[in-house]
Amino acid sequence: MFGEVDSAELYQKVRRFFDEDEWFFEEDLENNALISRFRGENGVWSCIARVQGPLVVFYSLLEVRVPEERRDAMAEFITRVNYGLPFGAFEMDYSDGEVRLRTGFFTADIDFTTTHMRNIVYSNLITMDRYLPGIMRVIYAREDPKTVVEEIEQEQDD
Repeated sequence: MFGEVDSAELYQKVRRFFDEDEWFFEEDLENNALISRFRGENGVWSCIARVQGPLVVFYSLLEVRVPEERRDAMAEFITRVNYGLPFGAFEMDYSDGEVRLRTGFFTADIDFTTTHMRNIVYSNLITMDRYLPGIMRVIYAREDPKTVVEEIEQEQDD
């Protein structure tokens, strides 16, 4: 159905992007992953780029965990944010409160390039940086998720 993808070659293309953009990273060869950190305007978080067969997936992971009593509010926040996102999705692990943003690319039948990777990575980082203050407001200021999302999205429209 789809063309074969050489995972090792795909991993090297992903790695080449991080080398070219001068990222500091560690390799997790067992999981075909590169691990790094990023500092945006609104905070610092961990990043993982992973090759899974023909998929390239990039995650921004918050180091802050959502306390159990705020997980329902965070789930609402994430649902409201995701509804309007054209690319990527926020996720929360209900068991430990981890929040992450996932973007990815299905690489079968294309010549995947560092430009593709750049688009995956930077669209993710821009989105995480945009919504990070809202995530913190929902967790720590205990603000209403609907109001927070509306304010963030209104700022973008201005």
